[in-house]
Amino acid sequence: TADFSDVQYAVGADRVVPSLQFRGRTPFRTMADHLGQLASDSLWSLDGDLLGVVDWFAELRGGQVHLQVHMQQPDSNAYRFRFMSTGTGRFDGWGASFFGMSGMIASGLPTVAQYPDIAHYVLPDRNKHIVDSWACSEQVITVANYFNEVAYTDVNGNAQSVPGTEGDLVPRSSHGPTRDGRLKPDVAATGDITFSAGPLATLASLIANEPFKVAPGGMHMRNGGTSMASPVVTATAALYLEKCSRATHLEVRDAIEGTARADAFTGTLPNTGWGRGKLDAFAALVLSNPMMDLSVFGDTVLCLGDSVLVSGPAFMDSYLWSSGDTVKVFYHDQPGPLSLVVVDGSGCLGISDTLQFVQVAPPPAPAITQNGSLLESSSALAYQWFFEGTPIGGANDQTYTVDFTGNYYVQITDTNGCTANSDTLFVLATAVEQVAGTELSLRPSPTEGLLFVDLPAGGTA
Repeated sequence: TADFSDVQYAVGADRVVPSLQFRGRTPFRTMADHLGQLASDSLWSLDGDLLGVVDWFAELRGGQVHLQVHMQQPDSNAYRFRFMSTGTGRFDGWGASFFGMSGMIASGLPTVAQYPDIAHYVLPDRNKHIVDSWACSEQVITVANYFNEVAYTDVNGNAQSVPGTEGDLVPRSSHGPTRDGRLKPDVAATGDITFSAGPLATLASLIANEPFKVAPGGMHMRNGGTSMASPVVTATAALYLEKCSRATHLEVRDAIEGTARADAFTGTLPNTGWGRGKLDAFAALVLSNPMMDLSVFGDTVLCLGDSVLVSGPAFMDSYLWSSGDTVKVFYHDQPGPLSLVVVDGSGCLGISDTLQFVQVAPPPAPAITQNGSLLESSSALAYQWFFEGTPIGGANDQTYTVDFTGNYYVQITDTNGCTANSDTLFVLATAVEQVAGTELSLRPSPTEGLLFVDLPAGGTA
């Protein structure tokens, strides 16, 4: 209403022959003059002739003004009538001769030099042609109509065709935007020409009178328009809800609109003819698939007796692993395939790819050979020596020299990453270096408890 409250308007008349000439107008009005009531004005020519009576009716519809202008019996249909406006604001106007109203003139107009008033004329366009307010609602998916078929064979085997190009927008498909500037239509779907099953009585009548509208076999009839395009989108929504029974209308709408596609016909999207593009029902349904990334925190090759942490996607309503587990994260210790089925908050079912786990036996336990303070493991890929149950830093060779008395063992690793431990070996460590037997003497012999050891020169004790 704010855009129209300061607009003043009138109806004027122009003579066409022998030349264009302005003949007169009604008084200028504002919507306040006849809001909610019928008002009439006489349209007088400059010569005082009555050219017609103009009826006005304005009403509020939500935040809009709905203005109707009517002239039941103009003096002559040879005149061209103009809707004139002045003041501040803006408005949209609609009219079409096929609805029994005046048609808007878009061709055969004079130049400004020929008729200066034509400089103020606003040519009709295809914008804001959405059928009514309900189709402009954000809660409604409004569908544009593009050609499905333009050539086919009818029930009598005759080739038929209609004007147009397959894949292109049907000329009568309504354009947006809405009156407040929002994008409409939302998507486009196939409408003209569509064949579907029809009532037997209707099919019989068409075969008798309009056989070109019936497909071979006589069981399917031709139709088209948005009345055919809209059910295509409706069916997509139904399939989505069948797959995801708890999905909201916003989720369904976003899936349909977000996967609409562009091609050479649509041009740059979005636009007021195609909306966000051509419906891609398959892509909309695939979009509903939950993200099914599985995480394995380790290797899929399991050593006998070991397990690995596996995790499914977050924020699912339910989890069912092929192992029987029903939690998001668990430790898996079995060989063979592992997969996951989830249900998300919208009720969408998700099925993961299958992981394959292999279980392998550990390597044989290593054996330790002792040669004095030197310990040697049997051959393996990798080694780790332990002292009193604790790994010894840097002790990763096949051999290890003992420094302290205590318990030792070695852990080996094979190519699969599996490990095996040796038996524990108690080792008595001394600070005496190995010497030849002839260089070492003990005294006295026999002894009563005190024993002396004589070392060679350079020895330590």
